[in-house]
Parts: sequence; structure tokens; C-alpha cells
Amino acid sequence: MILAAVETTENWPEAAIAIAGIALVGSVIIVAVWQLLATWRTRMVGARETEYRKLAEESIEAQSRDAAALEDLRAELRRLREPARAQRQPPEE
Repeated sequence: MILAAVETTENWPEAAIAIAGIALVGSVIIVAVWQLLATWRTRMVGARETEYRKLAEESIEAQSRDAAALEDLRAELRRLREPARAQRQPPEE
């Protein structure tokens, strides 16, 4: 019985080293996975920013086209209103 207790006591340092090794390997794996996920997340954010930038540029182009078309319509409307105004005004005496 005493012999078994001595063997168990002598194996603790080896067990402690094994446990520390497993903890170290586990920690390294966790950090590696964490960094890979952070890299992936950064790439996704970059891709999203590129898509938003492209969408913003397309929106600006569409607004510019709409503004130009609106200005053309206003000019056309002014041109059409001039003869109508001239016809509505009473002749001057």
C-alpha cells in the first residue's frame, strides 16, 4: 500500500507536465483560430466597404442623370409656357 502511494506521488510531476503541455497546445490552437476568424472578418468588412463605395458612386451618377433630365424638362416646360402666357394676356390698348 505504501509502495503504491509512493509511485502515485512520483508520477505527479510527469502528469503536471502533460497537463501543462495540453493546455499550451490548446491555447495555441485557440489563438490561431481566433486570428484566422479576425482575418476573415477584416476581409468581409473590406469587401462590404468596396460594395458600398460602388453603390454610392452608382447612386451619385443616377442622381446626376436625374438632375440633368429634370433641368431639361424645366427648360422644355418654360419653352411651352411662353406661348400660352402670351395668348392669355389681354391686348394692350
